[in-house]
Amino acid sequence: MFGNISVTESVSGLTLATGDYYSFIHGTPWSPAAGTYNIDVWATNINGATDMDTSNDMASGSVTVFANGDIKRPMLESFTSSTCGPCVAGNQNTSAVLAGYGDDQYSMVKYQMSWPGSGDPYYTAEGGDRRAYYNVNAVPDFILDGNVWQGNSSSVTASQIDAIMVNPAFVSLSSYHVANGQTVDFTVTINPLGDFTGPLTLYSAVFEYMTYNNVGSNGETQFSKVMKKMVPSSTGFSLGSLTDGQTVVENFSHTFAGSYRLPSDANSPNSLST
Repeated sequence: MFGNISVTESVSGLTLATGDYYSFIHGTPWSPAAGTYNIDVWATNINGATDMDTSNDMASGSVTVFANGDIKRPMLESFTSSTCGPCVAGNQNTSAVLAGYGDDQYSMVKYQMSWPGSGDPYYTAEGGDRRAYYNVNAVPDFILDGNVWQGNSSSVTASQIDAIMVNPAFVSLSSYHVANGQTVDFTVTINPLGDFTGPLTLYSAVFEYMTYNNVGSNGETQFSKVMKKMVPSSTGFSLGSLTDGQTVVENFSHTFAGSYRLPSDANSPNSLST
């Protein structure tokens, strides 16, 4: 049922046993305007007779139609560690796959973990929070676009990333940052291409393009896009509802306190406040 319109499709010539499934494409095209619609689908006149149990006949759902879309830029999150042997192959595979894309086609951040063994000295409690958020219990672990795919980074393929990129995005995000000493100031501009009901959460992170001081036991000597600070915190920043065409601008700042010190190991991580 499209809005207040009911369209009937006749299906015949089927032989279905109890519990069988049958998929079909409705023959009447639907070209809705932008908006949110309730869709109801139900069956009647089964085998030319009245259904004996009409309580389970209807399936319902909601569909949102957007007037505009943007090019999808997947978010890639990698959980790894410099004391993790299998992480070497995982990072190598990821680098090989991403070599086929421009830097402006994806966003990526890596969380160095506190295990195995002494873990990675660039581990932070906020990295642990992200691990808990995704229920990561082993490394390497890779998250594609928040919830599309999660698995070993050695299994990441270009086809998986391509499958995400072909879908449009309905929120356009951009950011600009300035680093001055130990302070990073940045602005995030949110341009919604549809209406989104809050509460929503904006996550942002300061990461280092290449680190060398967290060498562990797995043979790796450099580590890219390492998360140093979630801003304002690992729980993100709370947003209200977003309205189509109404741009939202949020300003953030973080000052890394004190002097740089490498912790002895990940079991005693540095305090982000000192």
